[in-house]
Amino acid sequence: MDAASIALGFAITMVMIVVGYRMRTVSHAILPLRDPVFLMLIAVECTIMILDYVGILPLGLTFVEDDTLFITDRGSLALLMMGAGDVGYIAGYIMCRPGDVLYLDMPDETLTYTEVAPMVWYVHNGNTYIMPQTLGGIVASFLGAKHPADIPTYEIARRRSCTFSNGIRMPMTMDVVPVSLHETETITIGVFRIGSRKIRDENRNIIAESPRYLWHPEVTSHRVRFSSSVTDDHLAFWVKDGIYRESIEDAIEAEERAARLEIQMQSAKYDAGADLVAGLVSLSTDAPGSHEEILARIEAERKRRGEADAEHS
Repeated sequence: MDAASIALGFAITMVMIVVGYRMRTVSHAILPLRDPVFLMLIAVECTIMILDYVGILPLGLTFVEDDTLFITDRGSLALLMMGAGDVGYIAGYIMCRPGDVLYLDMPDETLTYTEVAPMVWYVHNGNTYIMPQTLGGIVASFLGAKHPADIPTYEIARRRSCTFSNGIRMPMTMDVVPVSLHETETITIGVFRIGSRKIRDENRNIIAESPRYLWHPEVTSHRVRFSSSVTDDHLAFWVKDGIYRESIEDAIEAEERAARLEIQMQSAKYDAGADLVAGLVSLSTDAPGSHEEILARIEAERKRRGEADAEHS
């Protein structure tokens, strides 16, 4: 390997360091293996070698002799340049610290368990979004399926330092932000507008236009609120725990009371009918002849009203 090849490899490495550094601020992927640009670079390099091997793009990088694949000097140089570019890209990617990663300490619904997880946020056209850390989610975000977020980072008042190790790597320290609220909602948006649908009234006049989209992906909307303190006082925990349990008991009691009232309301009309029947039975039992007398009076009153209506008519 001559000095020119070494200088060329060094130059490619420096250039790719800048490219990788820049792409980290664009892709917002924590790992370079989930960066679409880096994966496309690897795919192009592999495609060049494959096309040269099959003879579609003869660059003289490889040749086959006695069913054995050999790499030429030109191929060795090409592989060296590709490796220098890949190493430079990864180095620049790792060196970049855009400040878009927040490690959030998020409690569950019972307030007895918390999960520390990274959340990558970025600003685009004045709006804040969350970047999912999957290859499909990152590509979809580039295409327009962005995940909106209501995350006021300027309200971060407390941080917690966590140090951990798996026993093999050196201890790693990260800043964790305690969170008091994290709500998510799945919504459907439209991407790639292809026209509009006209809405007309009964006179065929256009009163509105509804846009039509080629793609309707589902995205997740995030709402995050940060805690005002890192930890609670040991007595404050028991106060919060007591309030939480008391609220649950009150809610259960209210639900049971509402169920009882519903049952009473549904059975009220049957109870009224039962009381009426019971009254008639009591009359026939305790006051013999009263039942017939009441029926006779009702019949007489009906006849009287019928005669009065006939006179008026």
